[in-house]
Amino acid sequence: MRVHGPSREHLDAEGEAFAELVMRGVEQALRVTVKDLKATWTGDDLAVITRVFDRFTVTDLLPFLAASYLEAQTAQRERLLGTVLTAATMAVPAPATSLAEEYLATASNRLKGFGSVVWEDARKELLTGMEKGESIPQLRKRVMQVTGVSKARGTMIARTEVIGAQNRGSLNSMTAAGMPGEKSWLSTRDHLTRETHRNAHGQIRKLLVSQGDTHFTVGGVSMDGPHDPSAPPRETINCRCTLIYELDEQAATQAVEDGAWEELDEDAAVRRWMQNAPSTMKGYNDSTLRYLIQEEQRKGLVTYAKGDHTVKIMKPGPLVKAKVKRLFATVDELLRDAPPHPGRKVDILVGATGSTKRYRIFGTTALGSHEIVIDRGLLMKNQGPDYFSPVGFMPAARTTDPLVYTLTHEWGHALTPLDGISLTGNRAMRRVWRNNDFAFGKYGRSSVHEGYAEAFAEWYLTRGLTTNAAAKAYAREFGWRLLRWLSAPPRPARRSWTRPNCPPSNC
Repeated sequence: MRVHGPSREHLDAEGEAFAELVMRGVEQALRVTVKDLKATWTGDDLAVITRVFDRFTVTDLLPFLAASYLEAQTAQRERLLGTVLTAATMAVPAPATSLAEEYLATASNRLKGFGSVVWEDARKELLTGMEKGESIPQLRKRVMQVTGVSKARGTMIARTEVIGAQNRGSLNSMTAAGMPGEKSWLSTRDHLTRETHRNAHGQIRKLLVSQGDTHFTVGGVSMDGPHDPSAPPRETINCRCTLIYELDEQAATQAVEDGAWEELDEDAAVRRWMQNAPSTMKGYNDSTLRYLIQEEQRKGLVTYAKGDHTVKIMKPGPLVKAKVKRLFATVDELLRDAPPHPGRKVDILVGATGSTKRYRIFGTTALGSHEIVIDRGLLMKNQGPDYFSPVGFMPAARTTDPLVYTLTHEWGHALTPLDGISLTGNRAMRRVWRNNDFAFGKYGRSSVHEGYAEAFAEWYLTRGLTTNAAAKAYAREFGWRLLRWLSAPPRPARRSWTRPNCPPSNC
């Protein structure tokens, strides 16, 4: 069962985009430097170059790399789900965030090191110009020419880093899934490929450490894949290699069965309803409940269950099967990464028809339930990113599948502290909502409840890498954390304090 890694075409496109961004940072650093250039300057005064480029690294370059890493991780997961899934769903864990943080930390050091290279090139140019007695305009022009001098090396570094982010995100996503299999080294077979990588082409190793040897031998160096952070620069710089994965078909099928939501027949659905029925249903007898469940089944609803949570969905036809798989995978992710408050169960109905509103939610703390109702139209393939008005919703709504966005938004309501759980959270949420009104779309501005859900969806779907002010403010306030890199630390919990009733000498 073959699963491909990122394509060469995609790696090349990412490399070109990041190289352009890196050189933009170089140009910005040089422009700031020459702005105040004076005849009395020396080469050592060019330290401003490294300061500006380091700041650009943090504000622009690392977010690009983090987004590229996340995109590769998500895309690889989609390829895995599309290849393997034969049952309703399976849980495919996301890689540990520490792996992303480790990669981005090393990338940060390498990129900042390039700022020192630019500084050295500019220093040489400035000293040469001063020795020739050039004027200030001539010196400024000479320093700005460093952009061209550094372009070749900057492009090489940029391509290395972003292709590394893609390869590491892809590999980490596959190993996190935990399916036994093998990985094959795939090198680019052209005149630019170094000999050691050409020789590594076709090497096969185990995918999981528990299976055996997972490291390739490349130029006498042990590497778990292209751009292994522990490998020397001679084997990683400008590397364009990638991996192909061959999964154990029997193990993959077993993983699907183990991770699938259980489809409930009539008897199982009745037993479950009797156990979990809300107080309003306590007087219903077995025959009445059975009739209600038979009515659901007659309308084409199929009920799946996992733990305390259920998903009811219209029977998936060939046109919506991929959407159904994506729905279950998203529910599994949300249950793992953003579980509802303890004691609350989530019930999702996809396939609402008739007078049911397109998006409707019912949640009551007293019953400990949270029901999400989604219109069946969101399962149809003809719904694209333009389904959501650019004015009405947050940015992530226009780059995410409408079904996934709607589910994530409604999930935010299950997490809200506004339902009486916390008075402090209630006040905090209202304050954050008021202070960030301008950052919401029309829907998020309609109420504090919707603002919270919109901010959560924006933050969660971008894995914390959003630039939206409202989503970032909520993340800081409530300590939302998925990818720790580049996200602000959570604010400490507020504590109410009352002065003790005791003499001052003892206080």
